[in-house]
Amino acid sequence: MIKRLLKWVLRVVLVLAALAVILLLAKDSILRAIAEHRIYEDTGMQARIGRFSAGLISKAITIRDLKLYNTPEFGQTLFVHIPELHIQLDREALAQKELRISLVRLDLAELDVVRNKAGRTNLFTIAETVRERSRRRQHRVLRDYDFVGIDELKLSLGTAKFVDLGDASNNGEVRVDLKDQVFHNVKTEADLYGMLFILWLRSGGKLTMGGGELLPQRSSEKNVGSPAFGPAASAPE
Repeated sequence: MIKRLLKWVLRVVLVLAALAVILLLAKDSILRAIAEHRIYEDTGMQARIGRFSAGLISKAITIRDLKLYNTPEFGQTLFVHIPELHIQLDREALAQKELRISLVRLDLAELDVVRNKAGRTNLFTIAETVRERSRRRQHRVLRDYDFVGIDELKLSLGTAKFVDLGDASNNGEVRVDLKDQVFHNVKTEADLYGMLFILWLRSGGKLTMGGGELLPQRSSEKNVGSPAFGPAASAPE
C-alpha cells in the first residue's frame, strides 16, 4: 500500500511538472487554482494550496501548505498535509522534449489512511480513481515529453495515522520522523521498492503491511516482516 502511495505521489509530481512547463509565464494565483483543479480531476479529492510559486528562468515550482481531503465515503477528513513540495526541472532536457526532474523536495508531514465501513481504504480507492481517469485522459504534455527520471528526491515523512470507520479500536498513529532522506535516480517501480524498504527500516518496523494495507504495528505484534518482501508486496494494484 505504501508503494501505491509512492506511485501516486510520483504521478502528482509529474502532473505538476507538466503544468510548470505550460504555465511558468502565468501568475502564481492562476497556477494555484489550476493545480487545485487538476488534482481534483485526477484524484477526486479537494486540494487546498497555501502558496504556489514558479520561476521562469530557474524552471522550478514550489508549493507550500498543500492539503488534500478525503472523499465523502472516507469522512472528508485530511488525507495528506505537505508543507513543502519543490520541483526543479532540467532546462536542457526540456529543450530535447525530455521531462527530467533535477530535484524534488517533498515534506510529507501527515498521511491519514482511512478504512471505511465496507473495508476499503482511501489509498486503494485513490489508486483506482487515478488509474481509471488516466486511461481516459492523459495529459498532453506528458505525451509530448519523455519522462527520464528524478535525479534527486529529498523526502521527509512525519506522522502516519490509520483510522478505521468501522472499528475505532483499530485506530493508530506512528511517528516516522524521517528527515531529508535522499534518493537518487528514481526512474522505475523497482526504485519505489527501494524507497519502501528504507521507509520501513526508518519506521523501526512500526509500519506493517496487513492484507495489502498500511497499518501501524500494534504492541502485541512481536515479529514484523519486511513489507517489501512479504505477501503484501504481491497484492493486486
